[in-house]
Amino acid sequence: MKALITTETSISLQTVADPVITDSHQVKIRIHRAALCRTDLYVADGRIPTENGRILGHEAAGEIIELGSAVEAFTIGDRVTLDPLQSCRNCPECHENLPHLCGHTKFMGIHFHGAFAEQVVIPANKVYRIPQDLDFDLAVYAEPIAATRAVLGALGSTDDDILIYGRGRISGLTTQILKSAGYHKVTTSMTPPAKQYPVVIEAIDSAEDLATVLPYLQSGGLLILKSRHPQDISLPLLDLVQQRIQIKAVHYSPFREALSYLTENRDFIRTLIGNQWSLESYQKAFTEARSSEALKTLFTLD
Repeated sequence: MKALITTETSISLQTVADPVITDSHQVKIRIHRAALCRTDLYVADGRIPTENGRILGHEAAGEIIELGSAVEAFTIGDRVTLDPLQSCRNCPECHENLPHLCGHTKFMGIHFHGAFAEQVVIPANKVYRIPQDLDFDLAVYAEPIAATRAVLGALGSTDDDILIYGRGRISGLTTQILKSAGYHKVTTSMTPPAKQYPVVIEAIDSAEDLATVLPYLQSGGLLILKSRHPQDISLPLLDLVQQRIQIKAVHYSPFREALSYLTENRDFIRTLIGNQWSLESYQKAFTEARSSEALKTLFTLD
């Protein structure tokens, strides 16, 4: 099969062996759509380390083409989307059936092979059936929604005055998710606001921009971190202490809830979908994704 994999210096499209089911609880999926995100760019650029020969990609949808012998919840031909997180199953969060809060997760496209390929093998409990009338273009958005909806777990009253500091599809999705949850005082901006806010959610392009967010917080305010930038940064600790700034980092929300949100808000999500490229045109796709975060760049593997 064709797959987009890491090399010592970059990424390349190569022909590799089809994946094989090695566990009775796995399924094999024929990928129809996969999407690019910041994490994929970081891996391709070497900013997030992974093994050479790793297949990239973690936002994807397709159909099941083979079942492990113990899989009973799915059938051949089921249309599905994928949860890219593999939890440790040993921590307190996993024991409480909260795998999306596991602090020891492994990630598709980094720790194990991903979805920028014609086929992928994945545990059946990481697969979610999608409605027949939900097209694959939209189904790839389940993962970004699961990541973005995590901010809801860090927020308080729906009367809070909230600034989303960012631009493009990520800030737009965050804004829509908050409004759908009943937060009615939400401002989205990447320019200095006219006032300070009790809550700021960062949705920034670059980690270097994080320190610039702090002046927009009221004393005792809450800064919510949702971006997954790989590099270390410095923050003015004295200012944080003097202003009593609280910082909360969020990871993921339950994947099934994300899929429900996607199904109910498909018209809005469609406005976030951009161009589609073949795997053979991956260089153009990556160039486009690096140039703008306005819309989601997709790979079509039909």
